[in-house]
Amino acid sequence: PAGGSTLTISAADPSKNVSGERTVNIGARALNVSTPNRQKQDLTDPSVKLYVATDGSDANRGSKELPFATITRARDEIRAIKKEKGALPEGGVAVVIRGGHYEIQEPLVFHPEDSGTEDAPVIYMAARGETPVISGGRRITGWRKGKGGIWTAELPDVKSGNWSFR
Repeated sequence: PAGGSTLTISAADPSKNVSGERTVNIGARALNVSTPNRQKQDLTDPSVKLYVATDGSDANRGSKELPFATITRARDEIRAIKKEKGALPEGGVAVVIRGGHYEIQEPLVFHPEDSGTEDAPVIYMAARGETPVISGGRRITGWRKGKGGIWTAELPDVKSGNWSFR
């Protein structure tokens, strides 16, 4: 659209060979959202599969045997593929996220450049039968029960001004 951009987010259930897609058009004055549901050819067989696992490393190549550790690294790899080849390969890219707890330290941000197309979608999905949990929270430990049954914990980062929250 004139004066704006488009971001497409795809979600898939490969076991049913179905996907939903939400396209957000960000115009100069309006935000229009449409959600067409359509059958995809084969969501389980994209041209490129990248893997993310809690025991992976972002220095790895993102294969099933040598997965990345973070979704951010997988997103950046997709950006590199698009930059190197000028576009995504036909059939698209799937990021398969293995089960486990992923604690992210900063927001995971997607821009319009992170979208695919109808013929080359970008799909982020859980590995079959697994449940990844992505958490932006921070674990607070060292709780002590104080006077009047009030629980407290000392947070050095808050005390030093490096972490604030409400």
